[in-house]
Amino acid sequence: MTGEVGNAQKLRRAKRTPFTLLLIAVSIFLSSLLPMGLSEWVIRPARYISEAAMVGGLADWFAVTALFRPINIPVFSSHTGVIPRNKSRIASSIGEFVQVNFLKNEALIDIVKRNDPAKLVADWFLQPTNSERFGKHSANLLYRAINELHEESVQALMSKTLRDAFKNVDLSRKTGEILELMMSGGKHNELLDQAIASLTESLRDPRARANIATAIAKSIRDEYPNGQILVPTEAVGSFAANKIAGWVESYLKNVSEQPDHEIRDAFNNKIKILIVHLKGNSEFAAKGEEIKAYILRDEKFVSTMRSLWDELRGSVEKDLRNANSEIYKKLVATGNWIGTTLEADRDLRSSFNRQAETLVEEFGPALGAFVSSHIERTVNAWDANEMSSLIEESIGSDLQRIRTSGTCIGGALGFILFVIVDVVFPMVLR
Repeated sequence: MTGEVGNAQKLRRAKRTPFTLLLIAVSIFLSSLLPMGLSEWVIRPARYISEAAMVGGLADWFAVTALFRPINIPVFSSHTGVIPRNKSRIASSIGEFVQVNFLKNEALIDIVKRNDPAKLVADWFLQPTNSERFGKHSANLLYRAINELHEESVQALMSKTLRDAFKNVDLSRKTGEILELMMSGGKHNELLDQAIASLTESLRDPRARANIATAIAKSIRDEYPNGQILVPTEAVGSFAANKIAGWVESYLKNVSEQPDHEIRDAFNNKIKILIVHLKGNSEFAAKGEEIKAYILRDEKFVSTMRSLWDELRGSVEKDLRNANSEIYKKLVATGNWIGTTLEADRDLRSSFNRQAETLVEEFGPALGAFVSSHIERTVNAWDANEMSSLIEESIGSDLQRIRTSGTCIGGALGFILFVIVDVVFPMVLR
């Protein structure tokens, strides 16, 4: 706004000079028509000069003014107000000019090649203040995004999106693919080892052994009601429980220590068969659909997932509000890592630059068309007269110099005409 006011004041001041010169020319011309008793060698050149200066000044006033607003002069009025009348053409031309000269693919790709964007990114991140700035702005952006997730409408949209995505999942096949991926990485054996370790730990628990002993003693009493008179069932149960637990623990230890144990082979075969059924058996697929439908209907599952999400979101928010935020530190470290990695790896920089060129080549035309269209729509949305006034305020001061020059040049031509007509010709004709 301050710039617009300054331009308007500058334009008003610039108009004073050509107007004053034109007023002087008119005054001299009118004075030359009055009987003032002056010599013809004063009156005639003054008339020539002032008359030509008036013509030049008025002609340039008409030309400059006609650019920005209509002038109601018969015959000529249709050729005035050039800018407001051609607003649409100007809008289209500006958009096309920007697209062709600034946003064409060749120019953008040339910019990428000349500036080595990977090096620019690396150098930027290697400056500590920039990595900190990256961490700060990324943390603020994350905090704002998480705050937006408090909105009920956003949560409802996320819930609907997740439900819709889950509906389209083939649960049986996906489970089979996950198991297959685990087998390829040997993760299934890790799960088996964890299960063996957990079972072994349970067998070592005195309470677990006491429960086994109680169960054995009860079984003996149920089978042989009169036997407890001769045999102490509790002692037998305790002895048997310790023996069974010890044997099972020893067996599990062998399974755990032997990669080719028969139990492991059987476990692998069962997993492979399960994967085949999960990925291709219609009964398993139907069961997967039943489980999926149950999950989608179960409000407890939905509330549990929402509760887990709320806890996660709360912990992230709490960390981001902390002056010593761990997330912020990780983001700053990420910025440093990006810089150092790009700086050290020439092949990575080359790949980065190639990807940048590919992106420019792929999206450059769309970007150019979008910017051109945006410029055209924006200019067309302006009021024609307001647009013309803004342009006049921006460049009008320079155009007023044209009016000044026109008046001065007209006066100079008038003097030349006086010399030719009233001095040279009479001398030649004598």
